[in-house]
Amino acid sequence: MRDWGEYLKSWLPAGAVQEKVPLRSQTTFRIGGPSRWCATITEADQMVRLIQECRREGVDWFLLGGGSNVLFCDRGFEGVLILNRIETLAETRPGLVTAGAGLPLMNLVRYTTGLSLSGFENLAGIPGSVGARLSGMPEPSAGTSEN
Repeated sequence: MRDWGEYLKSWLPAGAVQEKVPLRSQTTFRIGGPSRWCATITEADQMVRLIQECRREGVDWFLLGGGSNVLFCDRGFEGVLILNRIETLAETRPGLVTAGAGLPLMNLVRYTTGLSLSGFENLAGIPGSVGARLSGMPEPSAGTSEN
């Protein structure tokens, strides 16, 4: 297998790839050993390519948003920790807001409130990101409930 870290560094932006990153530094529980590689992703096309490359090469990967409600083993992770930092946010037309999956929920709450849009206020204070599980929501997540 090629030097995976060097390969990632060859096409991801400078500084986006690190090695031996303590997982405890990426979670709210502050526990966990090192991740072999850590890639900070800020664009959707980077995310797609990285996951495709990991699958093609048989490299384990874990996608992490804000790091809340996640526990990592003290032994660490021998794959690629993908930090989702896709934080785009825009009102694409009146009353319609699009947000990147890595955007902290509180940023979305503040933005929509500033536009006099309602519906996200109940997410205020939740330490998660938009992509935490809000898209499909087959089970309660990100501070939501079934009711």
